[in-house]
Amino acid sequence: MPKIVNHDDRRRELIEACWTVLSKHGVEGFSLRNVAAAAKCATGRITHYFANREELLLAAIAASLDDIDARTSDILDKDCPPLEKLLLIVDEVLPLDALRLREGRVWMAFWNFASANPLLAEENDLRHRQWYASLHPVLEAINSKLDTDFEAKVFVALMNGLVVQTSVHPTPANRKMARATLKAHVQGLA
Repeated sequence: MPKIVNHDDRRRELIEACWTVLSKHGVEGFSLRNVAAAAKCATGRITHYFANREELLLAAIAASLDDIDARTSDILDKDCPPLEKLLLIVDEVLPLDALRLREGRVWMAFWNFASANPLLAEENDLRHRQWYASLHPVLEAINSKLDTDFEAKVFVALMNGLVVQTSVHPTPANRKMARATLKAHVQGLA
């Protein structure tokens, strides 16, 4: 009887192995060989599902961002005050635990690759435009006099910078500072 393989599960395993490599070894350690070692498989399995390392990287960052987007969308759909929503998003995106630290490091690796790859740079721009748009209604609800386009960009830029800082050096002091900085910014919007 032939073995039944769930190809979605296999792709996800490879994507998670990619996250592990990027999180632990950064851009310098990202190779199909290292991803295969992390997944405990041969590189042939990777090339069966992904044409090249760029396709694997794009799938890995898309999956990571989709996971983050799903969690932040759940927050935006909550029936709670808009300031509370933004504070919940802060806690959901900042690298305050192992999962979000891995996500922050994957995102940093992606930026490094995107700086030299037009396809990845466009994906970065698309994700940012989507994030800005998702923030407009909550910012409008916080204060109808805000320039929501500008404030969405400021919030995301501040968040990105603090994610980088706390991902590079995830000390309790840096995590506390990042959270306090974003909390003060959010409260200043009202």
